[in-house]
Amino acid sequence: MATSQNAAFYGYPELEAKRLMQELLETPDRYNVHLESFIARVTCRLAWGAAEASDELKQRARELLIGVSPTGALGNKLPFVMSLPDSLVPSKAWERKRAATEKVFFETMQDQVRAEVEQKKASPSWMKMFLDMRASWGFRDDLEGAYAVGMHGIAGALTVAAPMQGFCLAICHYPSTLTKLQEEIDRVCGDSPPTYADLDKMPYLRACIRESLRWRPPVPTGIPHQLTQDDVYNGYHIPAKSVMHPFEWGMSRNPKKYPMPDAYNPDRWVDPSYPTYQEPLSKYPTICGYSQFGYGRRTCQGQEVTEADLFCGIGAIAWGFDIRKAVNPQTGLEIPVPEMTYTELLIAKPKPFVFDMQPRSAKRRQRIREMFEEENGRGLYRASRSYWDDKNSALGWGTV
Repeated sequence: MATSQNAAFYGYPELEAKRLMQELLETPDRYNVHLESFIARVTCRLAWGAAEASDELKQRARELLIGVSPTGALGNKLPFVMSLPDSLVPSKAWERKRAATEKVFFETMQDQVRAEVEQKKASPSWMKMFLDMRASWGFRDDLEGAYAVGMHGIAGALTVAAPMQGFCLAICHYPSTLTKLQEEIDRVCGDSPPTYADLDKMPYLRACIRESLRWRPPVPTGIPHQLTQDDVYNGYHIPAKSVMHPFEWGMSRNPKKYPMPDAYNPDRWVDPSYPTYQEPLSKYPTICGYSQFGYGRRTCQGQEVTEADLFCGIGAIAWGFDIRKAVNPQTGLEIPVPEMTYTELLIAKPKPFVFDMQPRSAKRRQRIREMFEEENGRGLYRASRSYWDDKNSALGWGTV
């Protein structure tokens, strides 16, 4: 992960941000799909050097999310059913198919990169790094490496689109934020969208990212941990092996730390009058080290790449587009945008809502098209591919 960070993630977030803007230009009403595709494509490139597996990665992530969410798979609600035969418990058969498909997908992607390495045409990726370094890294076998890379990919595809969707939701309710953000972007970046190299020069964009994660935490219940020994908290005895949820929603609503906590307010990160202000502004605010990424040995290893994805993705949206509530053409009234209508699985995302997204100007529209056509002309935007034969029912996409 550190190697790819030092290489500015090989320019993959910037490359896919151009495709994202083109897709938003063509079909803004499908923003939800486009934001998730942007993250999946960047993650695929980082994991395996190419983006053609992005639709498959999104599906692997969706199915795993159902499998691990308390409100997802039936076995998470009624664990005893997992001891019954597959024929009696469709969800158990579904999970068996999901796990088998995941394994074959990871191995297929590993074999693809291996072949590219042998042909000396592999793009930079975590898998290429593993294949080059596996002898010195101590992996037991290739399968362990396939899962190490594949699960990093799924983790990225699962979570990072949620704060981008939350940002769009927030701007519908707090439009002055976008005006202030666009002023910073235009001043620093001019006629091109933000790149990872601009990270230290754009504290307000980083503040919007940080506030998006606080305002609507992607994992509001936190990831459960098990105590390794007895503990005492505020006079309460908590025995060893207790399962604890760090309640991120509650922590993000602490009024002493976050005055008016229900308000979306990026200024709380860049205004010295707020308790969350930190210096230097070339470094802070940052999402790195935020509790949403976990604790201890299980802390997420992808914090920096998440920040890069959100910086380039949200930065591209604000650079290229204006966002506002949509107007009903028949009544002339604004179409309401619900603030709290979210999905029910472990990773909470705003359910699709109607809003207006338009390019900021004709010049900006043309610039978006030019950037996309330039990269597309270099053959960098190949279509997604399918990995499964419909005749083989043992592998493939499950119902989600």
